[in-house]
Amino acid sequence: HTGLRLPIVNDEKWVTVGDRSRHAIAIGNLLQNKVTERLYCLWYTREDAGYPGKGGWVVRTVHNPWATGTNAVVLAGSDAVGTEHAVGAFLRILDDLPGTTVPHTVTVALGEAMKTHFSKPNPSATRKRLPRYSQRSLMSGSADLGMRYVYTGNPDWGEDLLVRLREHRRRGNPGHDTHMELWKTLRGWDNIEESPALTEEVRLEVTNYLLQVLRGKEGVFSGMFQSSLSYEAVRHNHEMLAAMDAYYGWLYFGRYYDLPDADDWLAKARYCFGAQEQHFKGKDESGNYEATAALWPLLSYAIAEPGYTFLPSGVGRTFIDRCVITLDNRFSLSGHGDCWDTDCFAPLTFAIGAWYYRDSGYQYVLEEHYRLRPERSLVFRTYPTFAMHGVLQPERPARFEGVTVAPLDPGHYAYYREHQDELLWNTPVTNTFDKLSLRTRFEPDAQYLLLDGIACGSHGHADPNCIARFTDNGRVWIVDDCYTEGPFLDAQNGIQVTRNGLGAPLPACARLDGKADFSHAGLTRTTLVDHAGTDWERNILWLKEGPVLILDRLTAREDATFGIRLRWRTLG
Repeated sequence: HTGLRLPIVNDEKWVTVGDRSRHAIAIGNLLQNKVTERLYCLWYTREDAGYPGKGGWVVRTVHNPWATGTNAVVLAGSDAVGTEHAVGAFLRILDDLPGTTVPHTVTVALGEAMKTHFSKPNPSATRKRLPRYSQRSLMSGSADLGMRYVYTGNPDWGEDLLVRLREHRRRGNPGHDTHMELWKTLRGWDNIEESPALTEEVRLEVTNYLLQVLRGKEGVFSGMFQSSLSYEAVRHNHEMLAAMDAYYGWLYFGRYYDLPDADDWLAKARYCFGAQEQHFKGKDESGNYEATAALWPLLSYAIAEPGYTFLPSGVGRTFIDRCVITLDNRFSLSGHGDCWDTDCFAPLTFAIGAWYYRDSGYQYVLEEHYRLRPERSLVFRTYPTFAMHGVLQPERPARFEGVTVAPLDPGHYAYYREHQDELLWNTPVTNTFDKLSLRTRFEPDAQYLLLDGIACGSHGHADPNCIARFTDNGRVWIVDDCYTEGPFLDAQNGIQVTRNGLGAPLPACARLDGKADFSHAGLTRTTLVDHAGTDWERNILWLKEGPVLILDRLTAREDATFGIRLRWRTLG
């Protein structure tokens, strides 16, 4: 076609020791080519087993992804047929060129099932909806629109993005929680700014505004992020979200514009995430916050930053395992700690787990969740999906069945023992547990119970030794689910105790006294020591797929008048 002869090199070798001073053509998707995998983890491309769909294909140029002045071309589909079509389409593009310089190209042919995923750009409708949007939602919507260009190659998404970002700027302040979305917008902008529909003036306008936000209090000078740089401990989701602003800010402004402060952003991001590297729980104590707001920036950093050991060391697997333990048999997060409803889910967390560890159990969780909710599988997502269906066969994860205990991370315990002194720290970390589940089978009609072991942590509830959820026959029967209206013990599924008419500091952690798991039954005993002058022992006798007997016994530690209330919280 061009008369050029290109060397064929091993993708794995090229990623580790390849010559980045040369352009590269990567053939194959995330699961087939390590060069594509690296670009995928940096949000430059999205081809996997789900996108562009069966028989679909993409020809994509990626501008200077290594900051070496060289470019990449990705030719990929979700299957072999699609990838073959992508190669053929690229050859036809070359035939039509006067020379060997390939212009910016995002040519997409979606598979039939994928065509319903993407709406059409509609800037006028966006303008009408602007009053409804918060500053945070304007920024998250901008990220969404930038990535829609990655998925479709439609340059008209640029005008929609401009409408949102200009409104964000017009309001005169970055707004509360913009830092939670800025990092995603930086990646979306890095992609869509290549669109030929945007003028140089518009590119400069948007780039300068994003830099302005990044350099402000909803960027790298976010209060929680800055304070996290003064100590080394497990991290809060807001600290890591702003750290991703700093990291992706460096990735864009440091590498492409050589800004002098960008290296400082990178160093601070590395320090923040470095403190979390060997811990399988951060500061958050909420199924929803841990699996989404905390893990999404942490996992996004882990797959982008070379040498970060959170995933390869297995710490990431322990973190994700705890998220699975807190999934009920309806494949929804159990709502311990602050949550929004009884049907929350964290697809990115389980998808990265399935991809990185090739874990068929995580894949089972994903596929079963969407099998029960097919309408959710058609929803566009800003973040990468790491789709593995049809490649990694799902298997029901037996390791999460029976009586399963998630240990409490010592770093989480140590941080809150120092900072949450309103709680009573009378159980050594070696005797604690984070979560304990009873599950006969990981199927919707089977029984599931989650017992919480701790009261410490951000977004957590005062519910040690309390049942956070019970499901059976596809229904939710007992819940914790709430945000601000029920974080205290009087709204949990447990025992509230007063001594001489008064409350007392709540023990931070329940003690795990013992557990047993048999083919037909399970037994657990846990104790909340010195609960307002009593030791509250909770015994659970579980006849699998039969009755669940809760036997509570309180032993007074002193002479006093005790008030005891056993509470249950149900839907309705």
